[in-house]
Amino acid sequence: MLSSLAIIILPLLTVATPAVGRGRGAWSNAAAGEQLCITSMPAVMYSNTTTTSDAQGMYVSATTVQLKCYTSGELVKGNKYWDLTTSGQYIHESAFKEECAFKLQAC
Repeated sequence: MLSSLAIIILPLLTVATPAVGRGRGAWSNAAAGEQLCITSMPAVMYSNTTTTSDAQGMYVSATTVQLKCYTSGELVKGNKYWDLTTSGQYIHESAFKEECAFKLQAC
């Protein structure tokens, strides 16, 4: 009886367990390695990984953004990680509700 219950419950626990990555927080997307993350504040999109590079637009708070990979750059709010959008702009990780770079592959 106990072994039958374990056979039924263990596969369910595997599905409910978050994916292993550098951290936590993003959802898987259909494209391999890409993630969908939600902004927690207005998020400026930059041409490079510094706040002095060209600003190329902005997402409002609570926008879902598709991210491709992460890289390091200018240290902002104690965090050096920047996420590359699938459209080619960089957004600092502090703009997201979760630490999305921790689920992304390195660029």
